[in-house]
Amino acid sequence: MDTSDMIFSDYIQNLEQIRKRISDITDKYDMKGDIKNGDDVRYSFFNQLYRIIMSYNFGLVDFVRNISGGKKVKELFNVESASETSAILLDFFGFLKNGFIYSLSTLIENYFRSIYRTLFTDKNAQKEFYEIRKEVFEHFNLLKDSDYWKALSILSNIRNCIHNNGIYISRQSYIKIEYHGKINIFRNGEAHESASLDNIISVVNDIVSLVEIINEKAGYAKDISALFPIKKP
Repeated sequence: MDTSDMIFSDYIQNLEQIRKRISDITDKYDMKGDIKNGDDVRYSFFNQLYRIIMSYNFGLVDFVRNISGGKKVKELFNVESASETSAILLDFFGFLKNGFIYSLSTLIENYFRSIYRTLFTDKNAQKEFYEIRKEVFEHFNLLKDSDYWKALSILSNIRNCIHNNGIYISRQSYIKIEYHGKINIFRNGEAHESASLDNIISVVNDIVSLVEIINEKAGYAKDISALFPIKKP
């Protein structure tokens, strides 16, 4: 196994550990009976994230085992040069990673909007996501300089870049976020470097922790219906 395969293997194992953590969380909910399996977003969030990670890892395993060596690329696309093969491999890996990031960002936004809609029945839940999460954080006395807030900020800004073909474009022309010992820079008109494998693992772990905290703080007296639920089989 070469160095790159070892890096991918560690990445996949880290994602699998998160998936196991999610399974433990839903098992705990099942055992306590606090949150009913079904449309409640506090439960369906974890069901969906479990599936998203599983699908992403399936693609990564296939990439490492069957594609990353380049043989299949050469067979499928009739390319000879190493540079062409490398470019195709990078594009495919980027496609997998972008799909995962986009799915995760859509899922967490749906979660926050569902929570917001339940907490603030008299307010408009269609406002910008930044405002939604800001009010939810304030409601539950969560700090906006915490790793949880930073994880959401990094995820939102990476999603912005995906929308703009890898380039950051926003009304806020420059953002600097110090997160888990690394400086993340988002500058208008430039590509970002915040979707490293380590960063993604940290973001997902912090989001799982954040949702656990909000679920606990939200209480269990009332169901919080998800906007787009996926039920556990």
